[in-house]
Amino acid sequence: LMLLNYVPRYLGLASGLGAEVPADAAMVMVLGPQRPFLEEELAALDRYLARGGSLLFALDPGTEFRLGPLEKRLGVRYVPVPLADDQHHLRQQGQLSDRRLIVTNRFSSHEAVTTLARAGVTTGILLVGPGHLQAVDSANAPLFVVRSAPTTFEDRSGDFRLDEDTEERDTYNLVAAVEPGVPGVEDGAMAPAQWDGVVGSDAGDGSAVSDQPMRVLIYASSSVFTDA
Repeated sequence: LMLLNYVPRYLGLASGLGAEVPADAAMVMVLGPQRPFLEEELAALDRYLARGGSLLFALDPGTEFRLGPLEKRLGVRYVPVPLADDQHHLRQQGQLSDRRLIVTNRFSSHEAVTTLARAGVTTGILLVGPGHLQAVDSANAPLFVVRSAPTTFEDRSGDFRLDEDTEERDTYNLVAAVEPGVPGVEDGAMAPAQWDGVVGSDAGDGSAVSDQPMRVLIYASSSVFTDA
């Protein structure tokens, strides 16, 4: 990030997240959170998005973090049940647990995955033990830009095997992009041509919205951002 001329700063309760996200923040990154955020912290992130902020979420199963009120803003729910795939996975140790090393080459048309999509079916990415994402009723409709292979299943039992009575194979959403017409508009989105003139309008909580929409990426696993 520093090589790209960004100045990374830690943002937490002690550094102001309980009140507001700093006005000069180009983007907020929440990578692999383990514990739940306070309501005040989630509210600060919600106001930041209403002002047209950019946010990157990378979430993992087995943690206590929940999106809470941000679900309505994003139109996305994170399902913290780890996925497994007995046909499309990385063979690392030769054990059943390798089935949590999900490999996929199913990409949508979106600027966040342009390079991957152009590379074609011969290129894939690895996500380690991801959960998955679902759309929820919201004014904002997410675009799911990375999906699993249709052989993937929710490993609810934790045995790395498909239990046909309680589990099923499906194509699961792994990465979502959210970029609505105008942030803070709860009842119906506005077209880009209508963005002009919304600076200083009310987001519903007394804060002003930006003339640019929020931009959010949500990953169902933080593994793509780790050293491994």
